[in-house]
This record gives sequence, C-alpha cells and structure tokens, in this order.
Amino acid sequence: MNTIARQRCVAVAILMTVALTGCWPARLTEEPGVAGTVVSSEDRKPIADAHVTLRWSIGSRESEQSIDTDARGRFRIRPTYRWGLYSYLGENWPFRGWVDIEAPGFAPQRREWSLQATGAKTRNVGVVALTPMR
Repeated sequence: MNTIARQRCVAVAILMTVALTGCWPARLTEEPGVAGTVVSSEDRKPIADAHVTLRWSIGSRESEQSIDTDARGRFRIRPTYRWGLYSYLGENWPFRGWVDIEAPGFAPQRREWSLQATGAKTRNVGVVALTPMR
C-alpha cells in the first residue's frame, strides 16, 4: 500500500471512530462574555464609568472579569473560545453566572444567567437601570 493510500485509510479510520463514538469537533466557550448598557432609572441617561463584574462557574471551575462602562454607558466583555471534541453523551454542564453592576451614588444591581458551553456565548443583559441612592 502506498503512502497516500495509507494516509487516507488512517484518516477514514479516525473519522469513523469519531462518528461512531458520538464525538465531533466543536467550538467550545472557554469563558463567556456579557454586553449591555447602564442608565439611570430616573432620567434614562447613560452612566459612564460604572463598574461591571462578570462572575461565572461551570462544573468546579470559576472565574471573574471586570470592565467599566464607556461614556455612553455601554460595556462588553468578549467571550473566549477553544476547539475541542464535543459529545452528546458526555458532560455538558451549563455556565451559570451573574453580572454585578455598581456606580457611585446608585444602588448596585445583579443579573443572573445560564447558557450552554457550545456556540456563540455573549449574554446581552440589555439596558440595566440603576436607581439613585438618596
């Protein structure tokens, strides 16, 4: 058997093994992302420099990332990905997390969420209206 034929046989054997075990290559979320806008609940004006902290866990793994809002009150923490083998038979725990949003002079707010580890994973929490403290 020549080299090219041998390489083809090996490639077919690998593909058949992967197909028969229920595994296939997938883009897995290493760390989820979050996006949104922070405004005042009184006048709906954006709150610049509000502190946003994303905390999450999957299985026994936990992490946290923080960012401050821009002049328009917007924030975005981008997700990170890795390629790996996905199996519908294997463990597929969802990410569970929360976003804490704080700004001087405003009551803090928390948003909780959950999402799966495969696919695009930026959770848009929408417009978050913080209540001024008196």
